[in-house]
Amino acid sequence: MSQLTYFLTDASCHVVGDTSQQQITLADQPNQSITISSANYPNNYDDGVSCLWFFTAPEGSTITFTLLNFVVEHSYDFVRIGSGSNHLAQQVHELTGTNTGVTRTIGSNEAWMTFTSDASSSESGFQIRVSYSTK
Repeated sequence: MSQLTYFLTDASCHVVGDTSQQQITLADQPNQSITISSANYPNNYDDGVSCLWFFTAPEGSTITFTLLNFVVEHSYDFVRIGSGSNHLAQQVHELTGTNTGVTRTIGSNEAWMTFTSDASSSESGFQIRVSYSTK
């Protein structure tokens, strides 16, 4: 069975739905996805948050991030998305401010996403749908 594996390294950020799971597997069918949200969404997230997610899809796949709702403090709080299994390596996208409806695709079967907020102010946060497709 084809699958998208998700791993969360910080318990303050979670998957919408069953937050007790840290790994989720999706069958390779249309409209299958997971939704990641900032902590407390739709209420304001906490100051000083640092979250990290890793995603692995089957070989030959691409991973797509769709911003369903996205409002973070402009120029101070960021979602960063990159390719590969090392979040310190290749950053592909940096998102801040209001970006609802935006889609970003990683041309690899491995991706990561971080969320960082500064210590001063917060907004309502985000919901981001993560899905994959075969090339």
